[in-house]
Amino acid sequence: MTAPSSRFEIDVWIDAPPERVFQYFTDPKLFVEWQGSEAEFDPNPGGLYRVVYGTAAVITGKFLEIDPPNRLVYLRQLSGHDNDPSRVEINFTGERGGTRVAVIHTDFGVDEGVEWGWKHFLGRLEEQLAA
Repeated sequence: MTAPSSRFEIDVWIDAPPERVFQYFTDPKLFVEWQGSEAEFDPNPGGLYRVVYGTAAVITGKFLEIDPPNRLVYLRQLSGHDNDPSRVEINFTGERGGTRVAVIHTDFGVDEGVEWGWKHFLGRLEEQLAA
């Protein structure tokens, strides 16, 4: 079954350089400091993407593009849903001594909590890197 045509965009400014912010998206140990309870990544084109959110959810997928520290693109699928994978594109741009993180998430199911999730977890990342 194909996911409905959907699109969510958000961008935030984070008080850390792009190289550091990018690591928080690709290093599983850093990733779980702001999102998920377990993460397993192979951040190379075609590499595995897997995040466990306690007993709530498991998201799996694969990396499509890796351009440190500028861009990251991956497919993701929420377990238990029969939608096709959604696509996440993240651009990291140096700005005012920090990083502008721009996320475009497309082709997700309406019940996947994408808008809430990105707002919540990017807020946690901002707090983590401000500490």
